[in-house]
Amino acid sequence: MSETVPDKRADLILSKLKGDFRTLATIVGIDNALRISAEFGGITIHIPKLHSLCRQERDALIREAYDKGISARKLATTHGLTQRRIYAILKGNGE
Repeated sequence: MSETVPDKRADLILSKLKGDFRTLATIVGIDNALRISAEFGGITIHIPKLHSLCRQERDALIREAYDKGISARKLATTHGLTQRRIYAILKGNGE
């Protein structure tokens, strides 16, 4: 969809939307919501949580810090994790 929805029409469209799609349209705008609908309409998509997207980077930072001599206890406190979880990350079982 290459053209944008005029403001008055956008308000009308938004007023007719329900549930999650209305929330999506409010966040990304009507034009983008309609583009998303055209691309993915009728199918279920998974949107990962931001935490999941950042996990690999966090785990790499934990491994690097541990290699520099920072204790598992300190890393656990810093990252809000248990020591058991830190050791799992260090072993490569962080998922």
